[in-house]
Amino acid sequence: MIIEIYRASPPRGCCDPMDFRRFHVELDIDRTALPELRARLGGVADWVDAEVAWIPVAALRQLPGVTADAGWEDGLATMIEKARPHGWIREEPVPAIRAHLVWKKE
Repeated sequence: MIIEIYRASPPRGCCDPMDFRRFHVELDIDRTALPELRARLGGVADWVDAEVAWIPVAALRQLPGVTADAGWEDGLATMIEKARPHGWIREEPVPAIRAHLVWKKE
């Protein structure tokens, strides 16, 4: 699942939200917009730096383009369990998945 973020619109799930093997955030803005992202989308992710964000599991279910049905939930659970041994899952302050950031305007 790839999450797309554009400067003037809300984040959305795209590029096959059932693809749990590719998980990252694509940003159609440049890195200088990181402070703006933190202000505008602080509830969508914990923007650690220009390379990493923690995406709350609950936020994934709310993304436009995602249908959180039983099949999707099973895929998400499998992705979480495969990511856990790598340290890409955290439980506090809320369950979240580590995502790398891909800046498309570089």
